This record gives sequence, C-alpha cells and structure tokens, in this order.
Amino acid sequence: MLLLKAADFVAVQTGHGGLLRVISPLAARLLEPAGVSAWWRAVGGPGVGTAVFQDSFHFVVGIGMALAYVLLLEPRLSGSFWRKGLLYALAIWLLNAFLILPLSGEGIAGSAHLVLSGMLWFAIAHTAFFVLLAFGVDFLLARR
Repeated sequence: MLLLKAADFVAVQTGHGGLLRVISPLAARLLEPAGVSAWWRAVGGPGVGTAVFQDSFHFVVGIGMALAYVLLLEPRLSGSFWRKGLLYALAIWLLNAFLILPLSGEGIAGSAHLVLSGMLWFAIAHTAFFVLLAFGVDFLLARR
C-alpha cells in the first residue's frame, strides 16, 4: 500500500479501487436486504467512497491474498521464494488486468485511464507485495 500511496506524491495515477468498484454493487445486493448497510450507516461507518474505507478494504484484501498464499499456494509451489512470489504476482496481475479492471470500466490493465507509467507502477508495487510475502513466509517456515 505504501508503494501505491507513493505514486500519489509523484503524480502517477495507478488506478485505485478496481476490485471495490466491481464488488460493491454485488455486495450491496446482499447487504441491503440483510440490514447490514443500514446498521453500518447507523453506527457511523465510513462510506465506500472514503479513503478510510478504501484503505481498509485494500488491507483486508491483502490479508486475504496472504492467507490464500500461505494456505493454498505455498505448499503446492516449488522453487525459491522469488519464483513463488513472481508466479503469484503474475497470476494476480493477469486476473486484475484482464478481468477486474475491464469489469470496472478501466480497460485492459487500466489502459482506459492510465498512462504506461501508472500501469508499470501498479505492477511493480503489487509484485513487490507478493515477492515480500513469499520471502516472509519462506523465512518463517525455515525457522520452524
């Protein structure tokens, strides 16, 4: 998240919130009838468009991706942490570039609104996350 936030300081747009834009309408259809949305507003929860909500959502998705890696992928992948992290980064980038971003109206890899530097910054920031995740898991498993 820090690398993505850093892009804002050098005026590089990285296309924030594609996944949230895709799942918000779907989640609303489930949460509204269940009364969750009304409860959220009653307790003063931040709106979907606020930075607090978006950052929290991004954090939770990152934790989910880390758990998916630890529980599902890492035990099945062979090779170094570099290989594992880069494979996971590539898989998520492809999913994001060819499914999530087009569904959110951003085009392939965000090309509808991003310049090449923004697309590259996004890819590098996410790749760093997955490689650091793989390194951390590898480090912790080696200490067992």
